Amino acid sequence: MWIFDSVVLDVTLCFYSFTCSGTSDVNLNIVPRGHLQPLGSHREPENSHIVDELDYMPSAEEFWRKYVKPSRAAVLRGAAKHAKAFTHWTEEYLKEHFGDLEVRVEAKGEKSGKIPIGIKGVGRDTIG
Repeated sequence: MWIFDSVVLDVTLCFYSFTCSGTSDVNLNIVPRGHLQPLGSHREPENSHIVDELDYMPSAEEFWRKYVKPSRAAVLRGAAKHAKAFTHWTEEYLKEHFGDLEVRVEAKGEKSGKIPIGIKGVGRDTIG
């Protein structure tokens, strides 16, 4: 064994000597499951981590019973397409029924960062 003045080098050489000397049962070719993998990949997923993907809007009772109460995740992909508002609320419908409703207008994250000016003034406009 070599002796160095630096403790770090000494510990490193001792580890190297232990793993490579043949006196250890450590096999460097076997990598534990999940090593250098995403967090949680060291074991099989549990049923509670399975996410249901629904293409419809469940009733309030079904949603509560299947997802809220048992704390189970669900993705409602495209479920809003089945709602009446998806086809019924056109631009013309909104202008006719809510055109005079005043709303607050915000700028996008654009370079200028200026507050937009609407018909009702700076940062305010109507839906119409």
